[in-house]
Amino acid sequence: MLDTEFKEITGLTKKEYADKHNLNYGSFRSHLARGKCSLGFGRGKYDMSHPLFRTYRGILVRCYQKNYLQYHNYGGRGIKMCGRWFYSFDAFVEDMGPRPGPEYSIDRVDNDGWYGPDNCRWATRKEQSNNRRDKPCISGHRYIRYSGGRFKIWSIYPSINGACQYLGATFCLEEAIKIRDKFLKEKNG
Repeated sequence: MLDTEFKEITGLTKKEYADKHNLNYGSFRSHLARGKCSLGFGRGKYDMSHPLFRTYRGILVRCYQKNYLQYHNYGGRGIKMCGRWFYSFDAFVEDMGPRPGPEYSIDRVDNDGWYGPDNCRWATRKEQSNNRRDKPCISGHRYIRYSGGRFKIWSIYPSINGACQYLGATFCLEEAIKIRDKFLKEKNG
């Protein structure tokens, strides 16, 4: 986390925060940089053994760890964790309540909004698939994705009844269109 982001959230520099809370500055800074702690973690009634800790840690990593593979979809788009949760794992647990079942994970109602009690809920994969942000179709053709880079591959992913199905990939856009159209014609009769 950048010093400016930290000061914006806390009103203090990292050094001032560490001094105020009697923390070893070097260890605190190192753990924060690696996403291993939030500002309020470790001083409450819940600890790392809590079933929601992995979810909480995952949010921190997505929002603040720049070397995380999907950072560009979260922190890179300005999505952060609200101050209440960032300061306190306990607050996160109290606000979210227990996970309803193993098939549930955290979901942001507004995909451009922060992680916080007013914007998060427990949802199934199916519920989450209905709450995705639209990504631009680079190919200009529905259900066909372009993978640039060295090999320039066109992949075919039609969606039937909300389920995405991989049909294969080709080096030629026209061939990808034919494969997609044939599949859709067979499915739709």
